[in-house]
Order: sequence, then C-alpha cells, then structure tokens
Amino acid sequence: MADIIDLAQDRAEEIVRDKIGSIQAEIRRQGVIDGFCEDCESLIPKRRLEAAPWVTTCVACQEEREAETRKYR
Repeated sequence: MADIIDLAQDRAEEIVRDKIGSIQAEIRRQGVIDGFCEDCESLIPKRRLEAAPWVTTCVACQEEREAETRKYR
C-alpha cells in the first residue's frame, strides 16, 4: 500500500505534467512546437493533436504511462 508521501508525490507529478502539457498546447497553438512524442520521439498524429492539443505523447506511449500508473495504485 502506498503511503501518503508516495501519493502526494504522484499527485504533484501529475499536476506538473498537466501544467507542462497546457503550456505546450499553447505554444503549439502559436505554431512553435512540432508534434513529436516526448517518450519515443515519433510523430503524434495531427488528429490527436487537434482533438487534444495539450498531449505530449503518442497513443502507444500514453497507454504505457497509464498502465504503469495503474500498476502502482
């Protein structure tokens, strides 16, 4: 069972990732950033970026991240 410090750290990391994603989305809207996955560096499909401009990972890498998160909860 995760202790309170682990839970707080997980939440803090989630907040930071969300904030970074929001900033990156704004930069993308301004046409500055390309759409490459920060994990595998593959191109993030344009449809994914149009639907969710704040994403920083491709679908496969996002699924891996979510599986890891579920594993530790």
